[in-house]
Amino acid sequence: MESQYTDEYIRNNPGLFVGCSNIRGIYEMIFSFLMEIIDASKKDSAFMEIHIDETDTLYITSDLTEIKNLLSLQIIETLSCNFDLSTGQDQFKLRFKPDKEIFSFDRIDYNMLYGRLKELAQINKNMKFILMNHENTNVIHFDRGLETMLMEHVYELGFSIMNCGPFIINFAVDDVEVSVSMIYAYAPDVTLSYVTCIPGMFNEKCLKPA
Repeated sequence: MESQYTDEYIRNNPGLFVGCSNIRGIYEMIFSFLMEIIDASKKDSAFMEIHIDETDTLYITSDLTEIKNLLSLQIIETLSCNFDLSTGQDQFKLRFKPDKEIFSFDRIDYNMLYGRLKELAQINKNMKFILMNHENTNVIHFDRGLETMLMEHVYELGFSIMNCGPFIINFAVDDVEVSVSMIYAYAPDVTLSYVTCIPGMFNEKCLKPA
């Protein structure tokens, strides 16, 4: 399906598509693309390598190949310079640099990207991310998915947990997948929750409710 938006319209109205024209808009542009290709993929496991060079050019390589006709890809191409995309049977390679005629920013923050990729990895445990720049390389992958996010929040808030592990429920209704992770902890009537609409959050066979 062809996009209903022209490149000129996107370029003249970047805030409508990425929220703003500063560094936060760049992060939104990047992660909207990553989330959309994860959403479009039906693979049981996948990798994604993101490299930031010293000129703030980004290189993304992945074996997720369902990227044709994605609005988020059109947005990246329109709001970037040095754009190049090559696709093969088993992977794609994307290069782009956010256009400083559109975005006002100094540098792309490695730690900000790391934090967001960590969240994506925790809610998509079939994904492995590799994030690199000229100083750092991190492999981001969580076999225990949402459970990892739960335990990190519990420890960050200083809660004392009881002598049992998290209680996990995975099920699906039609095309809607649900993953629930809970744990008993000593806390003053606090309930934490995280909700995502991203499919493919777990690999186990779904438990169909009666």
